[in-house]
Amino acid sequence: MRRGGLAAVFAVWAAGCATAPPVVLVNEIDFKKELTPYGEWIVVAPYGRLWHPNPRLVGRDFVPYLTGGEWVLGDDGWTFESQWPWGKFPFHYGRWLYVDDLDWLWSPDREWGPAWVEWRVGGGHVAWSPLAPEVRAQRPRPPRWTLVKARHFAQRDVQRFTLSREEAARAEGRVEPMVPSPGKSGPSPDFIVAEGGLEKDSKQGYRAPTLPVPAPPPPEPEQQVAPVPAEEVEKAAPPAPAPKKEKKTRAKKKRAPSAH
Repeated sequence: MRRGGLAAVFAVWAAGCATAPPVVLVNEIDFKKELTPYGEWIVVAPYGRLWHPNPRLVGRDFVPYLTGGEWVLGDDGWTFESQWPWGKFPFHYGRWLYVDDLDWLWSPDREWGPAWVEWRVGGGHVAWSPLAPEVRAQRPRPPRWTLVKARHFAQRDVQRFTLSREEAARAEGRVEPMVPSPGKSGPSPDFIVAEGGLEKDSKQGYRAPTLPVPAPPPPEPEQQVAPVPAEEVEKAAPPAPAPKKEKKTRAKKKRAPSAH
């Protein structure tokens, strides 16, 4: 290859690296030390040692990249910002997988990323699924999708806006794999703006609009029983039993013994 061709190839490579998320190797971080206070480590073949977050901290319905956080738009695209102080580790390094009877488990890795997920968009919706760790001779695990309306995607505590099971089943057929922008994570900001999920701000660039949170279904009204009139209560009451007559017992006179 000529020198000019090599220069062109290098220019394309350099441009791609300029927009790519920074690769941070975390040799200095001890994941076991940092995460042990918040969960337990379990050995699962063939993945090795995995971390299971404490359900008392994250809840029984915990889902990575959904529970306890929000999607924030930055230089690297959409980054999952966790409300937990330890969230800077399992949501930006490593991969998650779901294991029956164990729920979600985290597999550590040394490379940083804004979010290790697979994305889909379409039909006014955004869908994402955590990427599982890659293991040789192991079949890929089916994705477990989370779906929200695009206008709710950038809202704080996005878990409040997830679709119901019936709505997600209908929307899943409308979303399609998206072509990622070089060095960017998640859907295009223009798509979210068009769906009403972002507003352009001259100072901050973009901001999420204030939207009402879906109200929970109202509780079922208690059935009120009308009071029964006192006259009917007296009629319905069984008659009081008659008092028992006391039996009088007479003392028997003892006969004097006869003299013989």
